[in-house]
Amino acid sequence: DTRTKNGGGPINGYISNSWLIIQASGLTAAGNSAPTVATPILNGGSAVTLNSDATTSVSATTTITDNDGWADISTATAVFYNSTTTETCSANEENCYIVGSCTLGATTTNSRDVTCTANFWFTAIPTDNYSWASTTGYSLKTWVAWIKGIDAQNASSAATTSQEVNSLFALKVVEAGIDYGAVAPGATSTTPNPSLEIDTIGNAPINSNISGVNMESGANSIAIDQQKYGLTDVGWESLTDTASDTAQTLNLASGKTTDHTAYASDTVYWAIKIPSGQTFGDYYGTNTIAAVEDTIDW
Repeated sequence: DTRTKNGGGPINGYISNSWLIIQASGLTAAGNSAPTVATPILNGGSAVTLNSDATTSVSATTTITDNDGWADISTATAVFYNSTTTETCSANEENCYIVGSCTLGATTTNSRDVTCTANFWFTAIPTDNYSWASTTGYSLKTWVAWIKGIDAQNASSAATTSQEVNSLFALKVVEAGIDYGAVAPGATSTTPNPSLEIDTIGNAPINSNISGVNMESGANSIAIDQQKYGLTDVGWESLTDTASDTAQTLNLASGKTTDHTAYASDTVYWAIKIPSGQTFGDYYGTNTIAAVEDTIDW
């Protein structure tokens, strides 16, 4: 403050100078903690067994922990992939399934359970020790579940686990039966032969085991070995596979189905010879076709 006098008289003026100093107080926000993902469990810890000609629901579970509290865990994503590729793979029914949003479940103070599920097609590559997987090198690979946890600030981390996918040997026959038509005693059915389309509806190449029973009409019968079959449409005499009441393996040629909308398939042609003197009638029988592992070729 400054005071002045006028000629030594009383004070007639007062000047006040004030200073205001404001000291800034620093406020530092706490750093965000990225979530951590525990090692997942894929398919309950067991190898995956696929359903034929369909999808199979496959899940991986884990727990995501965030030191900022469970509410900070905003989402989780996953990729299920064959280890011939990585989590950056493009969706493919043989080797890559992408889960854009997993299910967030029960919570504790800083954690949340997560379940990620994908529908595997029957074409998913096997990684067990059967012939096709072993020969192609897939038995040395696994299926990996990669799960990524993301928080509200978009910080993230991921964890993986692995499991096997089993080989599935399965087929379906398109036609309802084999119709030889009218064949005279002593004669053979003629080309074009009736045929059956065999589709591979598993994830590995197959052969077929074929067996049958005698065809019957009342008390009369035609022996099962009067029927022959093969992969070429030729006459009865030229077919080399003879039907039997004991399963015989037919080596199929189509290989593995890679797209569930386009089966690997084989056409099996059938012919019959009617014994001379056979009693006339309508004869019926049953032939059985079962899938077995193809250990020969693909």
